[in-house]
Amino acid sequence: MQITDYLVQYANSIANGTSAAAQTSQAASTQTVGMDLAGQLQEGSIFEGSINALDGSKVILGLSNGQTIPARLEGNLSLLLGESLFFQVKSNDGNTISIRPYMNEGTMNPAIQKALEAAGMEMTEETVDLVNRMMQEGLSIDKNSLHMMRQVLFQTPGVPLSTLAEMSRYGIPLNSQMATQFQNYQMDQHEMLSQMNKVMNELPQVFDSAELDAGQLKQLNAQILSIIEEGMPQPEDGETQLFTDSARQGQAEPEAALSESKAGMPQPEKEGETLGSNGRPLMGAETADARKTLDVKQNVPENKELARQAADTLIQTKTASDSGLILKERPVAQILDRPQMQHLEQQLKQLFPENENLKLNENLSARQLLDQVLAQLERHSGIDRDTLGKLFSGKEYHALLKDVMEQQWTVTPEELKSEHKVEELYERLNKQMGQLEHLAKQTGLASNQLSESVSQVRNNIDFMNQLNQAYTYVQIPLKLANQNAHSDLYVYTNKRNLREKEGELSAFLHLDLDNLGSTDISIKMLNKQVTTKFYLSDDAAYDLIEEHLPQLEERLEKLGYHCSISLENREQKVDFVEDFLKSQQPKTAGTAPRGKVRRYSFDVRA
Repeated sequence: MQITDYLVQYANSIANGTSAAAQTSQAASTQTVGMDLAGQLQEGSIFEGSINALDGSKVILGLSNGQTIPARLEGNLSLLLGESLFFQVKSNDGNTISIRPYMNEGTMNPAIQKALEAAGMEMTEETVDLVNRMMQEGLSIDKNSLHMMRQVLFQTPGVPLSTLAEMSRYGIPLNSQMATQFQNYQMDQHEMLSQMNKVMNELPQVFDSAELDAGQLKQLNAQILSIIEEGMPQPEDGETQLFTDSARQGQAEPEAALSESKAGMPQPEKEGETLGSNGRPLMGAETADARKTLDVKQNVPENKELARQAADTLIQTKTASDSGLILKERPVAQILDRPQMQHLEQQLKQLFPENENLKLNENLSARQLLDQVLAQLERHSGIDRDTLGKLFSGKEYHALLKDVMEQQWTVTPEELKSEHKVEELYERLNKQMGQLEHLAKQTGLASNQLSESVSQVRNNIDFMNQLNQAYTYVQIPLKLANQNAHSDLYVYTNKRNLREKEGELSAFLHLDLDNLGSTDISIKMLNKQVTTKFYLSDDAAYDLIEEHLPQLEERLEKLGYHCSISLENREQKVDFVEDFLKSQQPKTAGTAPRGKVRRYSFDVRA
């Protein structure tokens, strides 16, 4: 029999109107019963008692049912006669019971014992921690809630109770996968982009298996391309041959191309002034780079290859950079450097020797080139396995595969104008990750690293889906001109107002950019009134944004928004749990405050 049994008996005797004489008789046998009870208290048991007598380390503890227990007190703690608190059994040899005060974050809470009694649970260190943590998070501690949380603890070994309690408070499903993601978000290790980069880097390594013959390598390549190209829009009509017999590859002469690229472009009003494609004067390093490109023919007249490349670049990006439009499908000549292009051409000619006197078509996009290689392989039999393996395992082929994956798994700022673009991105990403996971299991070639990375991406998507049942948060992997950027968007406006476009919209955007570093933007909008504050982590970023604020304000005004923009030279990154989830919790009457538990009244009838 445990001490809780005696306490229940005592409470029942009071409730049933037991006579005073019977209670007096029970008290007379306190010492004997107490010794019997002390012999049954096991190591780790927790109970409540008051100090009836104190002599050095020897104490007599009074229980709420009138019994007493002699014990030896461990530790150097100043106690007062009559003081009531929890104790934990440190050891019990059957004759002497050693105890120590049980303290949990400085709180002594009798409600814990009553909650465990109501739930029919034994009082141990584990169960007391369970109740205490649930109360700290403002969770219900009724019988069903306690048993449910205890069952979850058994099903999620290694997940701290504190994590599960917090997740329950925020309405996040309680399982190992969700707990891992929640901890990643707590520790700021949640970036979808970094997880996708791991998949991009690890996927091509499946070609490295020495056990695959040429036919199996061709089949594996076809399966990978089928997955990562699924749903991509068809490329515009144009030359798609893998090799061409023209050294110019269908391009105009460099001089004509440069003239064409300048035709129709705004002309400078001042002598020596260089304009961008939108007519805005270019400044600083931007001006120097533009002049260097525009004048490449005059500066290096003998280098026609360089002139041709400059002309190609100008034609393809003439309006993209200044308009904010990022061309996602770049020609391979912009993905690979010159030595890499030459090495790739050599590898392909070894596979397809009939093209020995032709030139690799450098104007193909990465997807077009991969598709043309696939088509050529289908038409050729007797492909040398080692040569094919070197192509698939080479860094050039890896770079082209990665470029296609980036196109599929990121969005450009221009694409964000489409209302459902982010939703479509995650539907595609989740589907393709599932297909890659299946392919890895099917082929038996998946490395632990690839399987783990794919699983992390899918679990992160599942976590965001679950989170967005109650909150509005999303990561947006951005494709910018010269980099991929991670971004977090937190929306503090409740979902009803967001759907009905009512009230003030309050949001926070976090960006990690190569040139600006950590950039945080607070946005508040009511109707067409916009208040924006930039938080920048260094002086250079502050100066750069400050210089271009008039342009931002002008563009917003043209869109019909009246804006007020300010800057602060400090980082203001949101803590996902403390600053976002916690702030979004409803503050309704009767809701228990989060934090240290001081004293709770507990109605056992609840």
